[in-house]
Amino acid sequence: MVSFKKSMDAENVSRMIATCVLHTGDWPDCNGPGQIILPAPLDGIDHSNLVYVQEWSQDDLMIHCALNGLSLIVVTNMNSRKELNFQSELIKMEAHPESSRVHLNQLFKKKKIKL
Repeated sequence: MVSFKKSMDAENVSRMIATCVLHTGDWPDCNGPGQIILPAPLDGIDHSNLVYVQEWSQDDLMIHCALNGLSLIVVTNMNSRKELNFQSELIKMEAHPESSRVHLNQLFKKKKIKL
C-alpha cells in the first residue's frame, strides 16, 4: 500500500503506472531498493481500472494496513526536476503467525473458499 501526502501526487503516479502497463503489458520495473522506473504519464489515460486511488485519513489507513497485514509506504515528498524522486518512509505491519492464520481462515470462510 502506498500513501501520498498530496492527492495530485497520487494521481500523477497512478497515471505513470497505467502508462507503463498499457505500453509494456507489465507493472513497473524495480531496479533495486528504492528505485522504480516509470514513464512520463500520457494525457487522457484512464488509470481507474489499473490503479485504485482513494482518499484516507492517515490513522484509518494505518489501521486498515494493520488489520490486513499490509506494509505501508508513505511518500512524504516528490521532486520532478530531471527525474522523479520520492522521499518516503516504510511502516511495516507484522503480526504473530497464529493471528494471521486465524484472520485468513475467517476471510476464507466468509468468501466460502475451501483449502
